[in-house]
Amino acid sequence: MKASYPEAQQFMAFLYILAGDFEKAKYHLQFALAVDPLNQETLFYKAYYLYRNKEIDQAVRVLDELLSNNPDNIPAFVVKAYCMLMKKQYNELLPIIENASEKILIKTEKLGILALLFVLQGDEEKAGHYLEMLEREAENPMAFQAHSYLFLAYANLHRLDAAFDLLEKSLKIKSSILLLSYTDPLVNSLIQDKRYRVFHEKLYGKIQLTTAETAKKQLLDEKTCLAFDERLTNFMEKEQPFLNPTITLRGLAALIEIHPNQLSWLLNEFKGTRFNEFINKYRLMHFIKLIKNPENANFSILGLAYESGFNSKTVFNTFFKKEIGVTPAAYLKSLNA
Repeated sequence: MKASYPEAQQFMAFLYILAGDFEKAKYHLQFALAVDPLNQETLFYKAYYLYRNKEIDQAVRVLDELLSNNPDNIPAFVVKAYCMLMKKQYNELLPIIENASEKILIKTEKLGILALLFVLQGDEEKAGHYLEMLEREAENPMAFQAHSYLFLAYANLHRLDAAFDLLEKSLKIKSSILLLSYTDPLVNSLIQDKRYRVFHEKLYGKIQLTTAETAKKQLLDEKTCLAFDERLTNFMEKEQPFLNPTITLRGLAALIEIHPNQLSWLLNEFKGTRFNEFINKYRLMHFIKLIKNPENANFSILGLAYESGFNSKTVFNTFFKKEIGVTPAAYLKSLNA
C-alpha cells in the first residue's frame, strides 16, 4: 500500500478517526486531499472527520455538496442524519428518514435512526415502541447494525449498564460494527464512566495504524508539510524557476532553502507527483498562457514550448497530449476555430 495513494491515506485517516486521534487523522486527510482534492470518497472522509470532531456545521456543508453530486450517496446520507441529530433538528429529519427508500436506508438502519431520534427528542412512547423493535432485531447475532443503534440508544437513555452489557456480548460475537459506534459523538454520556477507557483499549488499543513504509518515509510532520508546500507554491508562481530548462530537484530545493530529501518527500508523498511532472505542469500552464496571447501569433508552437522551459520536442508533445488529451497542433487549431 503506497502512502501517496488516496485510498491508503483515506484508510489511515479512517482508523485514526475511529480511535479518536484527530490530529493524525487530519494529517492523512491532508495527504489524500493533496493527491486528489476532488475525490468524492476523500471528501466524505473529510466530512466524517469533521462530524467526529464535532465540527458539525462544516461537516454538513461538505455532506450537502456530496449529496448534490450524488443523491444516492448512502454514507453521506447517514452521516448527514447523524449531524441533524446532533443539531437537534428532529422535526426536519423525521420525514426525511420516514420517506427514505430502501435504496438509501435498509430496514434496520431506518429503524435504528428513528429509535435514536425519538430517544433524543424525549418522546417516551415512540422511543419505547421503536426500542422494543430494535431489541427484537438485535437478538439476531448477525444483526450488527441493530446492535450498533441499540448501543447508541441505551447510551442516550443513560442506561449505561445495558450499554456496556450489550458491548460485552457484541465483542464475544465479533460484531465489528461497534468499532464505528463506540467513539461516536452521540455516545458522549458514556465517556465519564470508568468502563469506557477499558473497552476503548479492547477495541482500538491493538490497532497498528502506521505502516512500516509510512514510518520510514515520514520526513515531515503536517505543520511543516503545509508550510513548505506554501513556500514552494509561492516561489513557483512568483519566481517561475520552471522557465530554466536545466532546473533540478536539488537546485529547486536550494532556492527555497529546504533539504533535497525533504522536497522529494513533499512532492512524492504529500503532493503525489514526481519532480519532472511537477515542473512540467507549470511549464504547460505557462505555454498555454503564451499561446493564447495574440501577440505571440507569429511564434511557432515549438518556440513557445522552449520559451516555457521545455528543452525537448518529444517530451513537450508527449506531456501535452497526456495532460490535455490532444496534440499541441490540434489545441492551437481549436483556439483559432
